[in-house]
Amino acid sequence: MEIDLRRALALKELQLVYQPKLRLDTGTIIGFEALIRWHHPERGIVSPADCIPLAEEIGIIVPIGDWVLREACRSMLSNQRLYPIMPVFVPAAWIWRSTTASSSQKEIVDSAAGLSTQSYSR
Repeated sequence: MEIDLRRALALKELQLVYQPKLRLDTGTIIGFEALIRWHHPERGIVSPADCIPLAEEIGIIVPIGDWVLREACRSMLSNQRLYPIMPVFVPAAWIWRSTTASSSQKEIVDSAAGLSTQSYSR
């Protein structure tokens, strides 16, 4: 399974799904949480409870975290017309997997924040 997970990112077997986050008192959607799913070609959907610890163990959690951030930001920006001010929540564990975020993760977040600000000011 280790070799399969190393290949999963390159083979586009990872996918983000978005779970609505609601205000409990009104039922209003306030954002979406990005959740990762691995679609293994033979095993089907592999539980995050299985693949995330494995990714940490074999040292590929940061590249996967970079992909999660990049994909969530891309999705957020492409969906701004439907949900103009709707945030996408990426679990903090993806951003801060180690004691500090990688420089690429910081760049992704900064880039998305800049693009988002630019799109609102148009």
